[in-house]
Amino acid sequence: MPRIRLSLATKIQQRLSKIEQIPPDKLRKTDAGLAGTAIMILASTEHDDIGIVMDDKNAEQTIQTVLADTYYEAYLRVFNIWNLIECIEN
Repeated sequence: MPRIRLSLATKIQQRLSKIEQIPPDKLRKTDAGLAGTAIMILASTEHDDIGIVMDDKNAEQTIQTVLADTYYEAYLRVFNIWNLIECIEN
């Protein structure tokens, strides 16, 4: 796993653990890994930006917080699935 992906995933996992008050090894691993995976996709394709769609408000906010003030903040967007569905339906 690339170094940047691991450090972001670790930060997200730690923050989620505190918010959810659950040990890090009991959390879903996919939530923490999404930002790292999005960075890998961004780096390996010609896309200008990548969107992550979440159904977990805590994970959504945590990913946004960890990405804030990083190079990737401008290129990775985190969306709430229910807001996105509502927008598409309208």
